[in-house]
Amino acid sequence: MNNVDDLYSETIDFGALACLTEALLARDFGLSISLPEGRLCPPVPNRYHYVNWLQNVMLAYNKRDEEVWGLDIGTGASAIYPLLACTKEARWSMIGTDIDELSLQYARQNVTLNRLDERIKIVQTSADRPLLEELRGDGKPTRFAFTMCNPPFYQDEEEISQLAQLKEFDPYSVCTGAKTEMITEGGEVHFVRRMISESLELRTRCRWFTSLLGKFSSVKEVIEKLRSEKIENYALTEIIQGQTRRWVIAWSFGDIRLPDVSGACCTTLSIVQN
Repeated sequence: MNNVDDLYSETIDFGALACLTEALLARDFGLSISLPEGRLCPPVPNRYHYVNWLQNVMLAYNKRDEEVWGLDIGTGASAIYPLLACTKEARWSMIGTDIDELSLQYARQNVTLNRLDERIKIVQTSADRPLLEELRGDGKPTRFAFTMCNPPFYQDEEEISQLAQLKEFDPYSVCTGAKTEMITEGGEVHFVRRMISESLELRTRCRWFTSLLGKFSSVKEVIEKLRSEKIENYALTEIIQGQTRRWVIAWSFGDIRLPDVSGACCTTLSIVQN
């Protein structure tokens, strides 16, 4: 996956982006996917590095042959996180949720195309249902190892326009997604705060709750929410891919602290250990 960042950042045509993503997934991971126009076309490098960081986190606690369950909130049409996770780790299984009919259709097709139906379940949800609903209920694993999420960054179309002008986000990330993928009330901060509030009820039902953050300004607000809820076991990791920077926030109600699991493109910025 070397030297592909410039290709992503310089390309805003959906067809070209889709071809690039499909080619990288086939070459580097043996994955075949189909992407619908009008939905996000995921850049492979930073998606891979989020999964790779989670691999390192899980290896710090689990033996390689232990079964691991993860939840991807808003899996999108590509279902790229579950596909990458289950391709990289033979003992992992994933549940991916989404609210968009077209994205669900393609996500299920992509899972089937890669013969991963036994390990990846795509579940329809709705905007008014709990984000972490799949962590509870009959027929679910007794405990999940992690959640992951690439939340909608923006709170409205005006913010998309402003950030595009400031070039805070790569052009392709602005141009190819549906509103449900890019916009949510209160933006990514409100979305992750919802996750934190819901996690207070679930607590040790999941070992590590995590989410991507697209704006550095969001980091402080999310950490303030964690502290206000007396959640002291949390960590922040920065993912750097070319000119793009993203942050992963992780929190847990368990006693085991997160070790330094930085990777080639990940830097652990802050670990709280009181």
